Amino acid sequence: MEAATSTVAWPLLLLSLVASLLFLLRRSHGRINSLITRNSSSRARRLPPGPPALLFLAKFLALRRSIFDLTPLLRDLHAHHGPVISLRLLFGGTLVNFLVAEIGRDEAVWTAAREFRPERFLDGGEGCDVDITGSKEIKMMPFGAGRRMCPGYALGMRHAEYLVARMVRELEWLPAAEGEVVDMAETVDFTTVMKHPLRARIVPRN
Repeated sequence: MEAATSTVAWPLLLLSLVASLLFLLRRSHGRINSLITRNSSSRARRLPPGPPALLFLAKFLALRRSIFDLTPLLRDLHAHHGPVISLRLLFGGTLVNFLVAEIGRDEAVWTAAREFRPERFLDGGEGCDVDITGSKEIKMMPFGAGRRMCPGYALGMRHAEYLVARMVRELEWLPAAEGEVVDMAETVDFTTVMKHPLRARIVPRN
């Protein structure tokens, strides 16, 4: 539950901080407004099927995980057979920890890797075709990779996309009031969470 809450809380904080982010989200890939449709019989809102429907939002959430990473380390790995990592042969029995948070901030892979640039995932951007599962190449590992990849990533991302899309569609996220300082302090609990609960100024959209 903590990981799910943090996955959504950090993007909502960014909506309040980055004025252009709402614009980018609302106009990307068919627009968020058109992604949430009404079922005429139940009046329930649902996301249409089709994997490309929320591609930009999925990558935005993955980018958020690279900057405010929930799990700085992956589960440790015992190198039983002396594998080669970064052209170095490891002795059998070596304990390996992967700094997954740093993989998504590699300056050799991303331009200004430590800056929040969601537009890099738009068409024509350097990350427009990035694979967040790591099955083709690894430029970020928000869910691990290979046999150790999170088995519930697709379901988790789908729910996170849906919730953030609803928040973007229904609400205006206002900047902090004059004189207010946005607290972006984080602390490590079971995952990396906000040190203080999110407080945002929001109003319904017309």
